[in-house]
Amino acid sequence: MGPIARVFHHSAKPVSLLEFTDALQATCPRLHPRARHSRHRTIGLATSGGVDSMALAYLFSLLRTQNPTFLIGDSPCSDVTAMVIDHKLRPNSAQEARAVVAELGKMRHISPRVLELNWGDVDPLTLTNLETAARRLRYRLLGETCAWGNIDNLFLGHHADDMHETVLMRLLGGHPARGLAGMRRSNDIPECYDMHGAYQSGFVDQMAGKRPPLTYNIRRKEAHGLRRDLLSDMRPQLRVPIDDRLSYLDVKPRPPPEDHENYTYEEGYDDLIEEWGGETPRSKEKPELDQLDTEDGGVRICRPLLDFEKDRLIATCEQNGITWFEDPTNADPGLTTRNAVRHLVRNHELPEALRRPAILRLAERVRERVQGEEEEARQLLLERTNVLDFRTNAGTLEVEFPDLHPGEDLERNRTVAALLVRRIIEVVSPETHSPALPSLQGTVSRLFPRLATPAHPTSQPASFNIASVLLSRLPDGSSSSSSGAGAARWLLSRAPYPAPNPLPEAHYFQAKGFPHHGHGVVRMKPRWTYVRKKWRLFDGRFWVLLRLRIPGRFTVAPFRPEHSKAFKAALGREERERLEALLVGHAPGKVRYTLPAVYYDGVVDLEGDGGGTVPGRGGLGMMVALPSLGVHLPGLEKLMTYEVRYKKVDREILEKCHMSVL
Repeated sequence: MGPIARVFHHSAKPVSLLEFTDALQATCPRLHPRARHSRHRTIGLATSGGVDSMALAYLFSLLRTQNPTFLIGDSPCSDVTAMVIDHKLRPNSAQEARAVVAELGKMRHISPRVLELNWGDVDPLTLTNLETAARRLRYRLLGETCAWGNIDNLFLGHHADDMHETVLMRLLGGHPARGLAGMRRSNDIPECYDMHGAYQSGFVDQMAGKRPPLTYNIRRKEAHGLRRDLLSDMRPQLRVPIDDRLSYLDVKPRPPPEDHENYTYEEGYDDLIEEWGGETPRSKEKPELDQLDTEDGGVRICRPLLDFEKDRLIATCEQNGITWFEDPTNADPGLTTRNAVRHLVRNHELPEALRRPAILRLAERVRERVQGEEEEARQLLLERTNVLDFRTNAGTLEVEFPDLHPGEDLERNRTVAALLVRRIIEVVSPETHSPALPSLQGTVSRLFPRLATPAHPTSQPASFNIASVLLSRLPDGSSSSSSGAGAARWLLSRAPYPAPNPLPEAHYFQAKGFPHHGHGVVRMKPRWTYVRKKWRLFDGRFWVLLRLRIPGRFTVAPFRPEHSKAFKAALGREERERLEALLVGHAPGKVRYTLPAVYYDGVVDLEGDGGGTVPGRGGLGMMVALPSLGVHLPGLEKLMTYEVRYKKVDREILEKCHMSVL
């Protein structure tokens, strides 16, 4: 990889700062529009040294210099971290990475750093899936770096030529029509599904920190401004000098009720009942179990250059004296499919329908159609779908789907219905990838009988599985929240674990205080503090954090029937009765056996008579807690604490459940 000599392309126009800011606004819309204030945040650039990423770095340097308060997502940009990946695939790869860092270091507000891929004991050049393996390691390294650096937006230099190649590759691969929309302008970072802070998580911790990135309250300066405006508006109507009567007037923000769903009427309650004809308004008593927090945040991948051809990026670098570097492996047509397509595009006369303008127009038409279908599904969710009950503690969702009619375009209506079903299923599914629309065609016929086709006839099973979600039809009148419209109601829960497959597990190990030579009694010392472990994702649904004062191996695994009796017997009578009530109310039937449970591989002396613990002997060990229900063995808090959150959930579904959304 070496620097490219500057050859001026007079036919191509450099990308202007105005064009770039417009592209940024289209690529990075605000995710939290209700926030009143935001702190400056660092953004990330994945920089290969090619002309696309070097042009992107230069444009960000220019933007940060000329407009430091420009919003990127929800926050202004404080600094730009350019991450250069050393793939360790060539002997001189480290030198090449340093050369890119040196060039980036010449730009204002750009902080470059080299990230080295760790292949472990594997020789990457012997891998048959080298491209896939390198992509996974690269994204995980970028995700980890962004999570540690509190970076929520990671920018890539993909451009219009890359979009052309991507759509051609999908045409050659026989992708469904929706795949021809090409690359998304923004999406969650891939390959990091189990990394807290990188994938759809971390925002709760950020907001609870000492310097939250967003605030929703009115600041004192704003309050004083509102006071002045109010007094100014009132002055003409006052008969006395304003300073004599209203000098004490102040404006203070009034926070919303902490739990608007459990709000109770106090003043005027009897009058309200009388006004309603003796009927009390619908109210909810305080639930016996608080809902878990739902995660949010993570790293967003952004591609602001998709509307710009590579020639324009070259012109941008040439005009501003930016050196870039070419990777010789990108020119080898036999190395990857993308290289072969790139060679075909650059060295052959393609038919008009396969050239860049035609392919990009095709992708735009497909995107417009896809966006139209997704908007129809959104309206179905907001206006005609009843989300009756969502229990984060067990990961169950009760839904009343609308009664859909085939209309004039049955195929489109089935696609819209499948999009609606997918949004609902994603709330409960443990799978990292959403189900493909073709796989939902049978589900559409079951949930919407009027949309059935000869290829996908309707059926009325009591329950069925899709995407590891069990959909169970509820009998009429089984929901106290029913709208009474006669539409079918369904309970969505995690499907029982298939017998041949291994059960999901998350492991934690605490070495401090463990006896030497693998034997002897562990004696916990009173001065020991809790050791905070990493958040780990259990079963694709629950984020679990343990803080340990006791050495040994802890495992989060499903609640198993064989552990139920011993666990209940160890609880006090009141706590045992509470557990039974929670299981009946929140996790009935087999749902309870999909709940996360904490196991300790050892013998715990919770009363303190034995002075400590005995090292584990293999297996899951003893069940000590059902963390999502808040039930644990008495005295366990002396040895460990836990925290549980549910995965990120569609905000519009949360709003339909009257759950808080930041």
